[in-house]
Amino acid sequence: MIDRLAGTIVLSEPGRVVLDVHGVGYQVLVPERDAERLPPGAERVVLHTHVVYGEDRQEAFGFLTIRERDVFRQLLAVAGVGPRTALAVLSGMTVETLRDAILREDRKAILKTPGVGQKLAGRLLLELKDKALAWAAETPGAAPAAGPRADDERAVQALAGMGYRPAHAAHAVEVARAKLGAEATFEQLLRQALLEAVG
Repeated sequence: MIDRLAGTIVLSEPGRVVLDVHGVGYQVLVPERDAERLPPGAERVVLHTHVVYGEDRQEAFGFLTIRERDVFRQLLAVAGVGPRTALAVLSGMTVETLRDAILREDRKAILKTPGVGQKLAGRLLLELKDKALAWAAETPGAAPAAGPRADDERAVQALAGMGYRPAHAAHAVEVARAKLGAEATFEQLLRQALLEAVG
């Protein structure tokens, strides 16, 4: 499988680019907002790819970050989500806004994606809940610290990243920790803190 492509952009349209790699032009489908960041002539562009092979064609889907591609693949694992629908989700939402919508169970935000109805939105909210908690726990470029105190700090940062005021986030985490105790995992703590913050 082609894992990444690096080259020069020779064509850029909403939803797709053509990347010249040593004289070979690869059509790559990308989130619509990324096409604006990939103007024709842009050199040494790296796209992290996921290739879908069919009986009569193959399609390459490309992303500017490995994280986006990984989330794309997690979307594909949800029953009823094909590559075009997964791409549409990531065209309308960043990983962060998708994460927040899932953790807040904001069905309306998910339903804004073309091709996603009530049933599929429900499946996305249900099946991606734990994965969204993991996305919230990620700190790019840093090794996660361990232990209850470090988990508390990470949970506060995660809530703050979702738009909660730091003081409100810290209080929600404090209440969650008191309810769950020191043995709670980070994911359990963050889930409970989110409930406290919302409630």
